[in-house]
Amino acid sequence: VASKVAPYQFEFENISYRDAYFQCVYAQMKCSDPVKEANAMARTIFTERQDDPPYTPHLSLVYSDFTEEQKKQDIIPKLQQKMKQITTTEIENHNLFTVDAIEVWSTQGDFKDWYLVERVPLKNCNK
Repeated sequence: VASKVAPYQFEFENISYRDAYFQCVYAQMKCSDPVKEANAMARTIFTERQDDPPYTPHLSLVYSDFTEEQKKQDIIPKLQQKMKQITTTEIENHNLFTVDAIEVWSTQGDFKDWYLVERVPLKNCNK
């Protein structure tokens, strides 16, 4: 996948949540054409994933079993306030970052035992 996908921009859209441990609270990212193309490329290589639900580009911020009320009343407002503080600074493109590699992680066992297996640069990227 990494050899076929060029680096692209990921742009923050909003903070959201799900009733899922690994997507308890997450930053939803805009689903731009390059993001869609990268996902489509991965689905052609990993054929067992072709029938997965539509891709939701995101960055998980909180792994937990918090209740919906805790997420809405406590966690998300704090994160939104933090994002507001960031956007009022002079940081340019605060809501963008470049995806220039794929990281493969071992997620066996407790999250404390997870580790980076390899970081593979995307096409034409030597980082």
